[in-house]
Amino acid sequence: MSGLVTAGAVAVAGGLGAAARHLCDLAATHRWGRGQVRGILAVNVVGCLFIGLLAGAVDDHAWARVAVVGLLGGFTTFSTSVLQSVELLAGGGVEGAAAPGRALLHLLGTAGLGVAAAALGVAASPF
Repeated sequence: MSGLVTAGAVAVAGGLGAAARHLCDLAATHRWGRGQVRGILAVNVVGCLFIGLLAGAVDDHAWARVAVVGLLGGFTTFSTSVLQSVELLAGGGVEGAAAPGRALLHLLGTAGLGVAAAALGVAASPF
C-alpha cells in the first residue's frame, strides 16, 4: 500500500473508530446516566488491549497500521478522559458536587488499566 493510500485508509478508519466510540459512550450514558466515566474508560481499556495485540504487526503490515493508528486511534481517547476528569473537578459528576478524588482516580485508573491492557495484548499477540 502506498503512503498516500495508507494515509487515506487511516483517515477513514479513524472516522469509523471515532463513530464506534461515540456509540459506546451513548450506550453507557443510556445505561448508567450522564456524568459517568465508565463508557470512555471501557473504550480506552479495550482499545489499548487491541493496540497491544496488533503492535507487533505494525512495522510489517500496512493493514495493521491502518487498524492501530486509524481505527483504534480514533476509538480510544485520552482527551475525553481528561475532559471527564475536569468535569468531575468542576462538579459535573453524578452527585453534582466537585469530586477531586474521583477525578484523580479516573485519570490514574485510565492510565494504569490502559498500560495493563496493552501489556496483556502484547504478551498475547501472535505477531
